[in-house]
Order: sequence, then structure tokens, then C-alpha cells
Amino acid sequence: MKHLFSIIFICAFLFVNNTASAQNELTLKEAISIGLENNYSIRIAKNTEEIAKLNATPGAAGFLPIVGLNATRSFSIDDVEQQFVNDPEPRQIDNAKTNNLSINPSLQWTIFDGLGMFVALERLRELEAEGLENTKIAVENTMASIFNSFYLIALEEARLEVLETTMDISKERLTISKDKYELGKASKLEYLAAQVDYNTDSTALINQEVIIFTSKANLNELMGRDASIDFSVAFEIEVSEDLVLDELVNTLNVKNPQLLAAQRRKNVSYMQIKEIQAERMPTLTLNGGYNYSVRNSDAGFLISNRGSGFTYGASAFLNVFNGNSVNRRAQIAKVQSLNAELEVDQLQLQLESDIKRAYTTHQKNIILMNLENANQEIAKENAEIALERYRLGVSNALELREAQVNAVDAETRALVAAFNAKSSEIELLRLSGEIIQYAQE
Repeated sequence: MKHLFSIIFICAFLFVNNTASAQNELTLKEAISIGLENNYSIRIAKNTEEIAKLNATPGAAGFLPIVGLNATRSFSIDDVEQQFVNDPEPRQIDNAKTNNLSINPSLQWTIFDGLGMFVALERLRELEAEGLENTKIAVENTMASIFNSFYLIALEEARLEVLETTMDISKERLTISKDKYELGKASKLEYLAAQVDYNTDSTALINQEVIIFTSKANLNELMGRDASIDFSVAFEIEVSEDLVLDELVNTLNVKNPQLLAAQRRKNVSYMQIKEIQAERMPTLTLNGGYNYSVRNSDAGFLISNRGSGFTYGASAFLNVFNGNSVNRRAQIAKVQSLNAELEVDQLQLQLESDIKRAYTTHQKNIILMNLENANQEIAKENAEIALERYRLGVSNALELREAQVNAVDAETRALVAAFNAKSSEIELLRLSGEIIQYAQE
């Protein structure tokens, strides 16, 4: 079953300068939609995820060949003195021009590296999956913040309505005490006390308006838009009493993106060990190329020389000894893999502890919400009776003010209790990885 605590807000937001402003009504789903599109943390996480996706390719893992093209063209002008075997007379050539052209496309393809390229591709895909989980973390944290911020505005606007009601009572009390004072039925002290209480309530109302403006600015920031954009909200808060601890813990183990991301990091660290171990195996590389060259010279036996042809072959490399670098890095990678596994266990324990604490808090908040909801009805009725007794002159201003303050405190506590219950429910949904599904319902 669900306990329904309804708070309807359709009134306009009052600025500190007491001027009215037309507002756009913002629903919770609209706030979530805007936040998911504009929030900077989510956008950064998506970009990081895109980088990991672009890296998770066979080319980045080393499967594809490397093809290059080298082209050279050079010119020279020299003064040359030549003497040939069959001609004892030296030959002098001034400003002898020479130009060379060389074009060399090449291909290098590693076809075996101890299966390291296969492990590398698997590691890159794990990093891509981790990027997706990190994006989910940013999305869920942002959604939880938007939920809480939205409900906080509800709380603060509800407080504003309570203070406005209190102001109406204080104004009526001030009018009654003024009439009594002018008719000589009450002292000026009672009239001044009513004036002081009215001014105190006015101050509280203005301060509450500032709090609401700040709360809306915070929500605008979460939604990635200008903090000065004004809006009104209209909604109902439903606090669930059907959450089951064992189900939440089980869901956490399979859906919580923090835990899933940690498990991905553990897999990546294990694959890094396999990549390093692959370096102990021989590497076989195919090589191929083509050479085209032209040389023209004003000096020498050959005035022009042109050549072209293919080159191809294979090379093998085996790392026999490199100062134990491979062994050292493999040992370090094993320790890092052990740490990654410990981090998963630590995070799982922490999350399960967090969800159990949050569940206990949620259950207590529901009890408090029900108590405060019932208590506010009593305090409200008591304030109405005290006001009527004050009108009839059978009670004094002190009794009315006490009932009035008690009513404000009771209604405020009821609102805070409802907000706390909903906030703890949101935290349980976030920890269990269900908050995205909850937002879509």
C-alpha cells in the first residue's frame, strides 16, 4: 500500500519586492527531462563514454596493419671536377644539377603477438562498458538531486502557505486588539504586542520567499539552465511503504552502477595481467613495400637512373631478457588486480550497509510522517478554537499566540517529515539502481 501525503501547489511565487510575476508550471517529469539533457555532469560523462567507445576498436587493439607512404624529392647544384680511368684529362663541370625522386609505400602487419591483441580488444570493450556505467552513475545522482530539490521546493512553498495563513491570523488579531484598544476594552500593551507579532510573521514570510528563490535557483542549476528562471510546481508526493529490504539488496547487487563499474575495473586489471604475459611470447610481423626512385644528374657516368620494385618479408621477435621488466610489471599488475577485487568487496559491503541504514531511516520517517500528519490536524483545530475564543473575549492574546505558534510548528514538522520520508525513499531507489525505472513510471 502507499501512504498518500498530498501537497498541492498552484499559487504564484512571491518575489521579495512583493511584485507578482507570471510563471510557467514545471512538472517533475519535465524537470527530470531537462536535467538529463542539460546537466553538465551528465554531458561530461557521456563524452567520456564516447571516448571509450571510440577506443574499443580492432585498430586500437593492434589487429590492423600499419600502412605508410614516404616520398622524397631533393635538388642540388654542385661544381664538379671528374677524372676517369680511360681519360687522364680532368673534367670540370660548373653548376651541375642533380635531382632525386623517391617514393616508398610500406606495410607492416603484426599477425601474432602472443594473443595480446585479443586481450587488448576485450580490455577496451570492458572500458567501454565501464564508461556506460559511469554515465549511469551521473544520471542517477543527478536524478536523485533533482527529485530532492523539487520536493524541497514543495516543502518550502508549503511553509510559505503556512506562514501566509499565520499572517492572516496575526492580521485579524491585530485588527481585533486595535479595535479593543480604541474602545478602551484592552490596553495599549496588548495592541503593541499584536503589532510586534505581526511584524515578526512578516519578517518570517519575507525570509521564506528568499529561501524559495534560492531553492529554485539550485534546481535550475541542476537542470543546466539560468538560475533566475522562475516557475511554479503542482504535484502530489507519494511515499511508498512497500519497499522490502531483501529485494533492495538483491537488486543492488545486479543493478547498482557503482558496483558494476567497480567489477568492470576488476576485469580490466585482470586483462592487463594477460596482456603483459603475452609479451613473453614471440611476435611475428609481415613486412612489405614498394620502391620507386629516379635520379637525374649533369655529372657522372649516368645522366639518368630509374628503379622500381617490391620488397617483402617477415620478422620474428622474442624477448629473451629485458632486465626482468616483464616479470616486474606482471607482478605489479597482479597486486593491482588484487586491489581491484578488494575494492569491489569493500564497495559491496559499503553499499549494503548504506541501503540498510537508509531502509531503517525510511521506516522511521514513515512513522514520524504519520504521527506529524495527525498532530498537525489537532494543532490546526486548536488554533482555530483559540482564535474564536479570542474574538469572543474569553481568552487572552498570549493563549492565541501560543496556539498559533504550535500550529505553525506542527504543520512545518509534518511537511519536513513528508519530505524526509520521500528523500529516504529516493536514496533507497538510487542505491538499488531502480531510480531510473521509478522516474519512467
